[in-house]
Amino acid sequence: MPNTNLDFLPVLEFLTDKVARKHGQEEPRWLEVRKVYLATVADLERDRLEEARQGVGRLKELTDGFTVSEDACPGRKALMTAFAGLEMSLNEGGVVQQLPQ
Repeated sequence: MPNTNLDFLPVLEFLTDKVARKHGQEEPRWLEVRKVYLATVADLERDRLEEARQGVGRLKELTDGFTVSEDACPGRKALMTAFAGLEMSLNEGGVVQQLPQ
């Protein structure tokens, strides 16, 4: 497992699912965000830090730099904040936490 703080992954799991279900039909990029997020977690589980970083880079592209409009739903806003936290953790290499089973 890479040396990173992953204690917020359950929050990301919930938020990516929620946003994809709520907005995916009208904005298919949210379905892609969910898919890329799941692949990124799989990379983390396999100690593939560079691939996980690339996945976070793709998430950043799909979400316009983890930004949302002021009128975005609370789920999207929370998701962007959590993605930014994931990016920071992977770049800083914080303390390892167990991946949720």
